[in-house]
This record gives sequence, C-alpha cells and structure tokens, in this order.
Amino acid sequence: MSARVRLISGPREWDLGSEAVTVPAGVTVVSISGFDSRTVTVDGRRVRLSSGSEGVVVLDLSRSTGYHRIVVDGATYWFGTDDAKLGLAGIEAMLGVLSVGGRNYDPLRVVVRRSTTTLDTVSNRRAVQVLQTLSRLTQEVLASQPDLAARVRGRLRSLTNERCRVGLRADSVPVAAGG
Repeated sequence: MSARVRLISGPREWDLGSEAVTVPAGVTVVSISGFDSRTVTVDGRRVRLSSGSEGVVVLDLSRSTGYHRIVVDGATYWFGTDDAKLGLAGIEAMLGVLSVGGRNYDPLRVVVRRSTTTLDTVSNRRAVQVLQTLSRLTQEVLASQPDLAARVRGRLRSLTNERCRVGLRADSVPVAAGG
C-alpha cells in the first residue's frame, strides 16, 4: 500500500503524486496516511510524524522558494514553493511608485546633488585598524629583541619596512579624497 501525502497551506489542500505541485511559501502542514514508518525525510532531513493513523509534520517554508522533496517509505514526492514577490505582479508592486503622505516617490530614480569619491569607508578604516594593530604587535616583538632566526621566520623587519614605505603611523587616519 502506498502512502497518501497531502499539503495544507492556508485554506487550500494539494495531493502529492507523480507530478510536482506548487504551493505558496509559508507555513505548510504535511499530512501523510498509509505509511509503514513514522520517520520520513524532508529535504534530506529526517523528521518524525505525529502519532495517529494520519501522521502530520509542520514545515515553515516562509522564506523558502524552490523545490522540496519528501521521501516516505522509499517513495519520493516533490513540491515547489512560490513566493508572490517573484511573480511579475509582485516585482511590479515592489518597484512601483511609493505613495507616502500624499506624495509619490519613484524608487527607480536616484537624485544625487553632488558626486563624491572617498577612501574613507568602513572597510578601509577596518583595514587601517588591522594594519595599525599588526604594526604595534611587530614593534613589541622587535622591542623584545628576538634572535635572528625568529626575525627571519616571522619576516618582522620586512613588515616594519613595508609599514614605513606605506606611510602608516599609529595615529594616522585615511583622508577623504574628492570631498
């Protein structure tokens, strides 16, 4: 006897069979009857069905778009989830004119008063911070006067010289270019 697999999402129900069905993304209840084993596989993950003649498992597919696989007693059932935002109407709604307080805004148009170029970015500040910390550590190690083998192995001299060539100082901050 083969299992009967049903999907319940909101007020709608689908029977899974040889062809895949598409259900809206969201909380979905999988109802299985006629099974031999209470352990089934959903998307490669083993789950246990609830007790009773009809086993139930609840899946949160709210953030899921794509195909999913359920294996019951060796039989494979496929279904897909579809997010309304991926349809043409959903995309148009996301990209359309926004109305706020009686004023309309078109997010597809960007107005910039003045274009600027800067090196003063969060990632550049982090890089400078890492280099400054590394430079301080190098100076501490060199101040402890390690033997030549340790200096060569760690290439501490070249790192210190590189720092000087780049012009980084412990108190330096990247300067914005182009204002």
